[in-house]
Amino acid sequence: MGIENATVILLAGGFGKRVRHLHPDLPKPLIRVAGRPFIDWICGYWAGQGIRRIIVSLGHLAGVAERHFQSADWGDVEILTVREEEPLGTAGAIVHAARTHACGDPFIVANADSLVFGPVAEAWALIETDPHNTRSERENAPSEPGTQVTGQASDQKSNDERNQASIRVSEQDSNQASHPKSNQRPKQSKSHEDKLPAASPCEGVILGREVADASRYGSLRTNDRGRLLGFQEKQPGGSEEKQPGKALVNAGVYLLRKSLLERFPNRTPLSLELDVFPALLEADADLRVHPVAGDFLDIGTPQDLQRASRFIERHRAELEFSARLVFRNPQ
Repeated sequence: MGIENATVILLAGGFGKRVRHLHPDLPKPLIRVAGRPFIDWICGYWAGQGIRRIIVSLGHLAGVAERHFQSADWGDVEILTVREEEPLGTAGAIVHAARTHACGDPFIVANADSLVFGPVAEAWALIETDPHNTRSERENAPSEPGTQVTGQASDQKSNDERNQASIRVSEQDSNQASHPKSNQRPKQSKSHEDKLPAASPCEGVILGREVADASRYGSLRTNDRGRLLGFQEKQPGGSEEKQPGKALVNAGVYLLRKSLLERFPNRTPLSLELDVFPALLEADADLRVHPVAGDFLDIGTPQDLQRASRFIERHRAELEFSARLVFRNPQ
C-alpha cells in the first residue's frame, strides 16, 4: 500500500495548558496562525504528502473543532473527527480513533500542534513491507527476556462508511476530554542489542529531528542502524531528569502497523510516550527512528506561537500545493 492510501490520525485533544490563557475558547490546534487555524496547515501539509484520509481525535473543546471541520470544504481530502468520551491519553486516543473509523495498515499518527518538514515517503518505505516477513524473521532471531505487553484493539468499520460523503464529522454525545500525560515513568529494562538485519521490515517508525536544546522534547536513543533503544519523554519543569543540550528528539510523527495496537497495555488513560513505547521495547518490538532535517515547529508555548506565523510564511511556497488542494473556503 502506497502512502497515498494511508490514514493519518491527528492527536488534537490536549488542554494546551501553557497557551490556554491566551486563547481560552479554542483548542490549541485551532489557534490561528498566518490567517488560518493551525490545524488547517497540518491538514494541508499531509494532503501535500499524498494523504486523502485524515481522522482528527478531539477532546478539549471538541465541539469547536467539529464545527470548524463541518463548515469547511476540504475538496477530495476526507476528514473525520472522533471525540473521546473520557480522557484516554495519547495512545488511548489512537486506539479509539482506529476502532471508530476504518484505518489502513500501516497508518500514520501525528501531533496536531506541531509540524515537521521531511520526506515522509522515505520513512514509509521502512514499514511498508509485508508484516508476515517481520514476524518470521523475529521468530528466527534470538530473544531476550522482556515483559509481554497485553491488551487488544480492533479496527471496527461501519457498513456504510465507505459510501458516505467525503467529509464526515462524528457526532458523539460525550463529554469533552483531554489527553493527560502521566508524569510517572514506567521502569525500563536496560537497552537491548539489535538482533535484526538493518534491511528487515519493522513494526513502527518514529520521525526524529535533531535540535540544539532537547530539554523540552522527548529524546531518542538509537543504535547505528536506526533501531530505537530508548525513549525519554520530556520531563516536567524542574525535573532532575531533564537533559538540556543537542539531541535527536521525537518530532511527533509515528508510522505504525495495526498489529502493534494489539500489544498496547489494556488500560486508560494510556500515554504513547510514557507507557506504550517503554513496554514495547521491553517486549523487543522492532521500532526504528528515521531522522529528518527539515524545519520543525511546536506551538506549545507562547514563545512558539509568536514565531509560528513567520514559520508558516517561510514555508508558504512548500504549502501552496496543499493550500490549493485543501483550502477552498477563506477563514
